[in-house]
Amino acid sequence: MVIKFSDVLFENDKYRINLEANKNEILGVVNYDFADCFKKNVSEGKISFGRFIINNKSTSDKKDKIKNLVEFDYIDDFLDIYVLSEIKRRVKNINMDELNKYIKLFSLKDNILNELCVNLSNSEKRKISIICSLMSDKEVIFLDNPSKNLDDTSKEKLIRELKRAKKNKIIIINSNDTEFLIKVANNILLKSKDNRYIFEKKFEVLSQKELLNDINLCIPNIINFISRVYELKGIKLMYRDNLNDTVKDVYRNA
Repeated sequence: MVIKFSDVLFENDKYRINLEANKNEILGVVNYDFADCFKKNVSEGKISFGRFIINNKSTSDKKDKIKNLVEFDYIDDFLDIYVLSEIKRRVKNINMDELNKYIKLFSLKDNILNELCVNLSNSEKRKISIICSLMSDKEVIFLDNPSKNLDDTSKEKLIRELKRAKKNKIIIINSNDTEFLIKVANNILLKSKDNRYIFEKKFEVLSQKELLNDINLCIPNIINFISRVYELKGIKLMYRDNLNDTVKDVYRNA
């Protein structure tokens, strides 16, 4: 399935959105609550979910069907129940071996399934919510600030899992963590200070210093490093997701 926004104009918006999200490419969304796309009414254009289309004539029932195609990852809607019960609420068909694999992968405590959700830390809630999304049978998963409250090790594990999962799911990540997005996303949708929508490959968007400064975000370290090498050595390096690989490129080209 492919999600495609074709000249979409929402209520009270000035600029149209044109983008395409599909499997094998993770879409990062910066400075814009992408979940609002499922709440706002389409004034012009259309949103295609495969052959399923939303436009300005769509009924609320049709929009609800679209919402049911997407697994939304939120940590603020946990019920006051046991963690396993919460996971069962979110995931229809649970594979316990897979669940235990993720619990171990994200370094959660062994007995966490028997904990009450109200007793979890924000980091634990974040990990449980991400696990639910990864285990979901829905074709589209929407992750809201997934790197927030995670330590560096957990972030790296999450990046690996998302890159693995993108082969089978359309993944949309709403985040202002540019260091995280540069490693995991393929394309970026960014809402500028003057409310324009910019949709490009990640390096093309996240290397625009003025654009990011306007919305109080930093250029990722790897892009700063590449720019600095060019200034000092006159060496043009390839953009890579990993800083260590880029450092090796310096020695190869020096």
